[in-house]
Amino acid sequence: MANQLEFFSGTVKNSEMHRCCVTKSADQSISTATWTKITFDQEEYDVGSMHDNSTNNTRITIKEAGQYRINYHIKHESMDKISYEIRAKKNDTTVLEGCCDIGFGSKDASLGALGGASFLITLAINDYIELEIYHDGVSSQDVSSDNSFFEVFRVF
Repeated sequence: MANQLEFFSGTVKNSEMHRCCVTKSADQSISTATWTKITFDQEEYDVGSMHDNSTNNTRITIKEAGQYRINYHIKHESMDKISYEIRAKKNDTTVLEGCCDIGFGSKDASLGALGGASFLITLAINDYIELEIYHDGVSSQDVSSDNSFFEVFRVF
């Protein structure tokens, strides 16, 4: 059948696979030397009610067990020689291996710094994924609403 995936003993339509992509409506201030959860208050799409724009808006919650692709792209203001780290966590306890981004800001103040990753993970019902960011600057820095997104979608 066109537009369907074989899934174990039955079929699941592509349009029914749980998936969610969230963005930001405004910049978010990040304090120095503090792991901070990144908030997302807009949904590009949310099939399966995985995200809430106001309650726990740092989370994408799994409603159906399976293998998921996690993608994120975070833009933050230029940080002159400041180091930063972005990490994904499962259930606010487990830092997910191989998904962290570590970098240094540009000396050019007109350039923003970008961080991102894409990876596969097996998740159970009610697991949730969040993103956190850390920097070692002397003052607060902003995560930009421009070009920042967090996406989780079930692949099987």
